[in-house]
Amino acid sequence: MLNNVFHCVQTAFQLPEYDRNIRLVVHEAHRFQYMSHLAKPEYFTLISIDCFAGRSLETKCNLYKQMVKSLVEIGIPADHILIHLR
Repeated sequence: MLNNVFHCVQTAFQLPEYDRNIRLVVHEAHRFQYMSHLAKPEYFTLISIDCFAGRSLETKCNLYKQMVKSLVEIGIPADHILIHLR
């Protein structure tokens, strides 16, 4: 999952391979509240990306599309993915 997420960010933001600062935090189900409509709440995935201002709306949309596609390919339902750009 980490490689999938990084690859999407790297491609969309045109980052060099060495520009990695990424972490995975997994919460046990009883320590995390999620949206009640999710069919598979254990697959809920929250991605927060801190980045510099100035990325175009088109770049951000491409990032979202790439990331959702990439995560769906590894079994995470599209409606279980929440992406925040900060």
